[in-house]
Amino acid sequence: MNKATTIKEAIKKWEEKTGQHAAQATEESLSDTLEELWISYNLVEKLKGINVLRSLKVLYMSNNLVKEWSEFNKLQELPNLEDLLFVGNPLYDGCELEVWRSEAARRLPGLKKLDGETVLREDEPPLTVADIEPDGGDAVETLVSAETDD
Repeated sequence: MNKATTIKEAIKKWEEKTGQHAAQATEESLSDTLEELWISYNLVEKLKGINVLRSLKVLYMSNNLVKEWSEFNKLQELPNLEDLLFVGNPLYDGCELEVWRSEAARRLPGLKKLDGETVLREDEPPLTVADIEPDGGDAVETLVSAETDD
């Protein structure tokens, strides 16, 4: 496991990259670099403007107020989105779980993880041991338990 980056290290790295001193910086544009956004429990109804977050990979927005597929479709404008947490939104609550997962995955073809679970697609090859535990964990045990949970 990688060592966590401290705030001090992150600031130093940012200062080296930008040539600015953090204490004197007035603005940092996140639209080109933001990879994770956690906005759960914020009464979000609309996703207007989300399209500028072109580097976004992870969006956790559970327990908000999104109720229309037309709003959800705005997430299609995020080309790098891989991980979405959407439980607790009226749109999610209004669907049966399998219908929700199928429709959300269809609308966001690049999604790898939805509501904490891996997105499985019919056109993908079956998982291998290396796919499940690339960090050297007990892959055989994980694979066996994954196959027997069905």
